[in-house]
Amino acid sequence: MAWERTGLATVIAGALLARAASEHAHYLFGVFGALWVAVGGVVIFWAEFRYDSLHGPLRAGENPVHPSMVRFVGVATMSFIGFALMLIVYLLFSNAPTLGS
Repeated sequence: MAWERTGLATVIAGALLARAASEHAHYLFGVFGALWVAVGGVVIFWAEFRYDSLHGPLRAGENPVHPSMVRFVGVATMSFIGFALMLIVYLLFSNAPTLGS
């Protein structure tokens, strides 16, 4: 369930970034937002397949943590935060209209 929430949050954040960037910033920010939506979709699909494969190990009491995926989500989250901060700085220091107008 947690991976589905992570994937859904990624899709929503990417869509918001793409929309804001397409209206007020450089197109590369919009491309990054669209890629972020795709990454969120991949996480959702991966979570479904992972859930199906975990029934046996969970019943046996094994640890369900997938270290590689945890690292991937950590790196992806940091990259999204970095691009979002760059978008904020770009909007603050450019002559672009504010997001509310």
